[in-house]
Amino acid sequence: MNRELLKAEMDKRGLNKLQLAELSGVDPSAIVRILNGDREPGIKIAAKIVNAMKLKPITATKIFFED
Repeated sequence: MNRELLKAEMDKRGLNKLQLAELSGVDPSAIVRILNGDREPGIKIAAKIVNAMKLKPITATKIFFED
């Protein structure tokens, strides 16, 4: 997972961790653990983040499925 790219995409959209949690319906503590590298998101959580951020498929792939 490319956490730095996810953070960059959040910055581009002006989103902080709490806002991403609210938009995606993901528990804020899970967002924090994902961004800190303490947790890998499952496919359901990744999909919620992708949909909430309206990420392009190529960007989503780079964030969640490439190292």
